Amino acid sequence: MGFLKWLQAGPARVKRAIRHPRPGLSSYYWDGGAPVARDVKDISVSGAFLCTPNSEEFYPGTIVSIVLQRASAQDGSAVESDSVHISCKVARRAGDGVGVRFVFGNAAERKSLEKFLRSILKSANGNAISGKDTEGQALVEFALITPLLFLLIVNMVTFGAFFYGWITVANAARVGAQYAVLAGASVGSPAQATTAAVDTVINNDVFSLLNGSSPTVNICIYNGSTILSTPYQQGSCSGTSPDPESATYAVAVVDVTYRYTAPIQLFSFPRLGIRATLPPTTIHRRTYMRMIQ
Repeated sequence: MGFLKWLQAGPARVKRAIRHPRPGLSSYYWDGGAPVARDVKDISVSGAFLCTPNSEEFYPGTIVSIVLQRASAQDGSAVESDSVHISCKVARRAGDGVGVRFVFGNAAERKSLEKFLRSILKSANGNAISGKDTEGQALVEFALITPLLFLLIVNMVTFGAFFYGWITVANAARVGAQYAVLAGASVGSPAQATTAAVDTVINNDVFSLLNGSSPTVNICIYNGSTILSTPYQQGSCSGTSPDPESATYAVAVVDVTYRYTAPIQLFSFPRLGIRATLPPTTIHRRTYMRMIQ
């Protein structure tokens, strides 16, 4: 639930740009009368807080076009050469003013505001404020998240290859058993399948896997308490249960074992039990089918 809340939060979780209090700026906007200078309480590259009288009501969502100008230290008047025109949207209302979020029509408007702020504001250490403050932070965050994103993608590929191998081996065992149980019970009574023929069918099915050319295949027919060696028997099929009607039917068992290896190998520390991807794993599938003796 916490993860879902984080996703639903969306832009609200984006870190705010650095705000600079008392920047020495005045704001002007038209309210029906002569424009009056309003102090700017704080400002950033994304928004500002304008000190407005209580008589001026601004509702959240209102679009306001303002002019920001530098106020002189002597009388508070503005210097016309240091100004920028920007549109903004009212985000909140407080007792001493309104908080606004800047609305940029294009990249040039944002760069113009950043250039204006760099020429006006000074950070706490006395250096000019750079428009790249937030860009540097984003770059650090990107550098930290990229290895995790890469590891996630690699493991998605690894798990996908594992499940593909699991399904392929299961299908190969099933196909081999179906081929074996046909025996002489088909139209025309062909000869029973040989071990080599069943092996060929299974190998053709798993050939697309990594190391798919070398699966371990066990084939046998279990008749009651006896494992028949004719017409074929390869390997051991221990643990096989007899058919309830062993006088008429036998159980054909095809057992396929495949050694899975991750297609992308990353770092691993086996002694510490730490692996970046899935370790080499054995995939073992066994298929039982009845056949007429």
